[in-house]
Amino acid sequence: MTSPLPFVDAHHHLWDLEKNNYSWLKEEVHLAGRLDPIRKSYVVKDYKEDIKNQNVAQSVHLQAECDDRIAETKWLQHVSENEGLPSAIVAEANLAAPNLKEVLDVYRTVPQMRGIRQLLNWHPSNVKMRVPKEDYLKSEAWLKGLELLTEYGLSYDLQVWAHQLAEASVIVARVPKLQFIPNHTGMPLERNDAGYQLWRDGMSKMAVNPNVAVKISGLGMTDHKWTVDSLRPYVLTTIELFGIDRCMFASNFPVDKLLSDYDTLINAFKEIVSDLPRKDQEKMFHDNAVRFYRLNQLKNNL
Repeated sequence: MTSPLPFVDAHHHLWDLEKNNYSWLKEEVHLAGRLDPIRKSYVVKDYKEDIKNQNVAQSVHLQAECDDRIAETKWLQHVSENEGLPSAIVAEANLAAPNLKEVLDVYRTVPQMRGIRQLLNWHPSNVKMRVPKEDYLKSEAWLKGLELLTEYGLSYDLQVWAHQLAEASVIVARVPKLQFIPNHTGMPLERNDAGYQLWRDGMSKMAVNPNVAVKISGLGMTDHKWTVDSLRPYVLTTIELFGIDRCMFASNFPVDKLLSDYDTLINAFKEIVSDLPRKDQEKMFHDNAVRFYRLNQLKNNL
């Protein structure tokens, strides 16, 4: 009998509302829907309850837009040391800020730190989601901050809308020594034929860069009634463009918990790639995340 696929969840969040403040959780509506079900603490015990039927070995925590990013990072390090998860931390920093180096110097003291994420989901109407007021992809100060990450040995989790992918791919090419990890399958916002083509074109341009690996996740945020069949073309096209060795699966929990339970989501991904060789599946569910986030040798510490 084949053993269950080991899984490194390459993108999830935790928050403790008694210890940290997350202003965005007070908003009525998010891209993924009404926030009421997740407007409460979601800590390791809650995450472990969600993942109990999956063979999750390690996990990567992505900054959760905490009002105090440094406090969030230090809290996560404490949680990791005491509860075994998360295995790695991707923290937030404003790469255009004049005090960026000071912030990165603090992060350098956090053992589980692996990378930085700053949300760049800019839309000219500024109404699609909580978005920055500035289009940082056009900021030279931001680009200089991006280049600084290589000196700290950090990767960069790139989160943009599909319509920004082509422009972002030019930026990626300018910093070839930095590992970029686009979030949420390139975030295809418009789920129609034109939107698919826009997304595919942008992902094709991004995939040309060898310093890019992509996370397949978050597709439900723009497809609230998703099915295996509605996810399939985005998952398989991403794998086609980037190759087995540059794709990782992730849950985006608890945000995607608004749209399905953990097993339904992860089993959908497994079903979509079930015809691929077992070794290829292991790469996308486990090995690639270990490599790109520079995790320690696998040990099940749950």
